[in-house]
Amino acid sequence: MERNERLNFANSFSSAVINKAWLLSNRPLRPPLIADTSTDHAMAALLGLVTQVTARYNLDRNGNDLFTLPEGAPLKRRYAANEYEVYSQDSWRVKSNLTLTYGLRYGLYTPPWETRGLQVAPDQSLGHWFDVRGSQMEKGVPDNKSAPLISFVLAGKANGKQGFYDLDKNNFAPRVAFAYSPKTKIPVLKWLTGGEANKMAIRGGYGIVYDRIGGALATNADTGTLSFGLQTSVTNPAGVLTGLTTPRFTGPNNLPASLLLPAPGFGKFPATFPSGLAAGGFAITAGIDDTLRTPYSQTITFSVSRELPGNMVLEAAYVGRLGRKILVNDDLAMPLNLVDPASGMDYFSAAQLLARLDLAGTPVNKVPKIPFWENIFPGYAGGGLTATQAIYQNFYSVSTGDGPDYTTSLFDIDVACNPCSKFGKYALFNSQFSNLNALRSLMSTNYHSLQVVMRRRFTNGLQFDFNYTLSKSQDYASTVERNGLFAGPILNSWAPTARKSVSDFDITHQINANGVWELPVGRGRRLLKESPGWMNAVVGGWQLGGIFRITSGLPTSIGNGFAFPTNWEFTGNATQIKAIPLTGVTKSVKVVPTDSGGPNIFADPLAAFASFEHTLAGGVGTRNSIRGDGFFTIDMGLSKTWMMPYREGHRLDFRWEVFNLTNSVSFDPFQLKGANLDSRNTFGKYSGTLSGPRVMQFGLKYVF
Repeated sequence: MERNERLNFANSFSSAVINKAWLLSNRPLRPPLIADTSTDHAMAALLGLVTQVTARYNLDRNGNDLFTLPEGAPLKRRYAANEYEVYSQDSWRVKSNLTLTYGLRYGLYTPPWETRGLQVAPDQSLGHWFDVRGSQMEKGVPDNKSAPLISFVLAGKANGKQGFYDLDKNNFAPRVAFAYSPKTKIPVLKWLTGGEANKMAIRGGYGIVYDRIGGALATNADTGTLSFGLQTSVTNPAGVLTGLTTPRFTGPNNLPASLLLPAPGFGKFPATFPSGLAAGGFAITAGIDDTLRTPYSQTITFSVSRELPGNMVLEAAYVGRLGRKILVNDDLAMPLNLVDPASGMDYFSAAQLLARLDLAGTPVNKVPKIPFWENIFPGYAGGGLTATQAIYQNFYSVSTGDGPDYTTSLFDIDVACNPCSKFGKYALFNSQFSNLNALRSLMSTNYHSLQVVMRRRFTNGLQFDFNYTLSKSQDYASTVERNGLFAGPILNSWAPTARKSVSDFDITHQINANGVWELPVGRGRRLLKESPGWMNAVVGGWQLGGIFRITSGLPTSIGNGFAFPTNWEFTGNATQIKAIPLTGVTKSVKVVPTDSGGPNIFADPLAAFASFEHTLAGGVGTRNSIRGDGFFTIDMGLSKTWMMPYREGHRLDFRWEVFNLTNSVSFDPFQLKGANLDSRNTFGKYSGTLSGPRVMQFGLKYVF
């Protein structure tokens, strides 16, 4: 049984943000400098544009009565969950050299609940709501016809209702393993296995393990984004203000009153989330998919070890872990990839056609009719232009429209529109949520590795281990639920596997070695074994130890810049269009002639920059296609002990340790000063390291 008392101030105050993305247009606030628009947010701050204001309203409970908390009061919550596990295991010694082990674990983990009933949930299944939106869009049904408005009701065990998600009862976790030591008198096999001396061991195992997810989800629910009606956060709509109409910064505690929205339906249930820009809808917020299932992983191991002469052991192993139903953040309110039933063309395909025509420099009068635009947005035709040509010129062009910020293009023709689609406003966008982020049981992960170990037991003053790993790890997003909301999103909810690639932490090759060597010098040792006491005190008893590690590079991605092609909240990665020049570490690279130079992940940054383009509508970009230079370090230690002649048990210990002995620099590919298409002038520049500088430490300890 788990009980967790929480006192939280995170959502006790209304707040304001200087956010350039909240303006009507995503175009630069000043002329770009050599295609570098990375300072737009700084320009918005310099101008004092207070664009985004979030008003927060909170309730507490006294008995059965709900009452309003004043601004700044802490939120008190007490979450509970019950977890039950049983496990049985047995082993069977089939033969003297073969043993089987098997077992079964069963776990039952209740969804967490707030013990005083301060818990709400949507009045309908968000997972089902999303699935219906997806199935209907394939039939050409717009969002304003397929997605009913979402309200929030009191929920949880304390209110006698369902919790955050259904109880998952199918959590059976079998495990099986074997250990076998082959024995043979056949000459060739005897040489390989060690005959009947038990010098070879073959082991294997398979098991299923389940995650515990309730605690992290309860913490997420306590943030206020999932508790509308109890913790109500409403933000003024994006895409309305301009640089001229935005309130200016007047002080750190002064919120623009004109942008503070009232709480809709505050304290009344069901509480319907606002719909439409004017009412404070079209919100970026979060929810919980109530169709969650407990994530699990399959663990697979197989190893062969062989004892060798000289107290050596060689072992080779396969180690794998296959994750299934792993939680990953997804946007349940993702704009529809609406299909035009008449032509069979979907929105993403139609938008990509316009973008490609624009990138090719196609004149407006040469743009052919595209069925999706002609059939879904016929009202844009006029002035001698077809609907396709008008939309191309005014919205999807880089020079005259919103491209490559294609979600803004869609916003302009679907939300801030006149005319709109033949279905009216919000045909593709949802009117309540521009992004409804939720953890869902969607992701599959795969880890495969070959692991080789050479080990020498400590004999004759020497011991060492040598380890090599060849591995590959793949996932959609390298995050876990404790990373919180909005971390590692899928980006395109209609194509959840599009971001599948090697994991952010994937390292193809790893080598590490460690050892301890008692130097063979001094009394009783190989050298100077007859040395007198004074000499032995100087040269005898020294011990040398060390750790060596070298790896191949970590992967990283190039960002799409401040352009949102597919998802209203996330930019995603740029798209690789041709081979990337050699990556790693190149010293003293000048990106542009005026650059002072410095280490760069690219030998030719401008050629690498030209290898990427802005991602088109529906795309998520190219993930983890470049790698850094890897990690290298040597740590060493030298030590000696002097036994005190005047008292038994008294000794003096000396240690000299050096970390990063060679003072080698390993650069961090996740810390690039220029890692997106808005940073051409600094593209590929390293700004951080994986390693620290050389450090020495000395220690002298008297033991008695």
